[in-house]
Amino acid sequence: MFQFKQFTVQDDRCAMKVGTDGVLLGAWARVEQAKTALDLGTGSGLISLMLAQRNPNCRLVGVEREVNACMQARENVGLTPWAERIEIIQADVLLPNLKMMLPVAGFDLVVSNPPYFTQGIACRDLARDQARYLAEGEHSHLTWLKVAEGCLNQHGCICFILPFVEGKRLLAQLSQTSLYCAKECQVVTKVGKAPQRVLLEFRHKRATLDLTTQRQQIVLYDQANHYHPDVLPMLQPFYLKL
Repeated sequence: MFQFKQFTVQDDRCAMKVGTDGVLLGAWARVEQAKTALDLGTGSGLISLMLAQRNPNCRLVGVEREVNACMQARENVGLTPWAERIEIIQADVLLPNLKMMLPVAGFDLVVSNPPYFTQGIACRDLARDQARYLAEGEHSHLTWLKVAEGCLNQHGCICFILPFVEGKRLLAQLSQTSLYCAKECQVVTKVGKAPQRVLLEFRHKRATLDLTTQRQQIVLYDQANHYHPDVLPMLQPFYLKL
């Protein structure tokens, strides 16, 4: 169980547990002006709950393939003041007819912390294997991005968090979409370390004449292993001890 300042997340029935990646995405994604948001692969519902806390006027939909995780996400949502604004749908993100299952035709914001390891390491837990690993081809991050693109309205944005190398690979494939990268935020654990994660914001090319990318880098921890000033403003609304 994870107790945040305004909500609690149980994840014992979820294949992928609450972690720093999801918290960073939930704190970073541009939700302030969004009226609708879609969370692809919601898991325990963590990111949807964070977005609901940040924007009291946003209606959220989380999509989760794994039945047990979906049920637990609904339970987590049901214990919050935002239950009426969050809907959890049990479905595979990659279903061809996913859009027909969604209550909104085009979302202002689509977020995802997708599976990111290439298939190849044996896993004794099938649900965890499906949640954590991506095979080549149809299950690539490009496919996930195309799904997100199809669920986005003309002026909305997509926010992903990925391992740094996987993020760079996805950026190299953007020409296969109608999107451009509006923001790239590299995440390093400590000053001087190589980036381990990258937060990416994508938008439709046709929505703007300015296709430049805003780039920044944030540090998670200082030399004393305390949260760095880069991330404190992001995490303070959520973590109890900050």
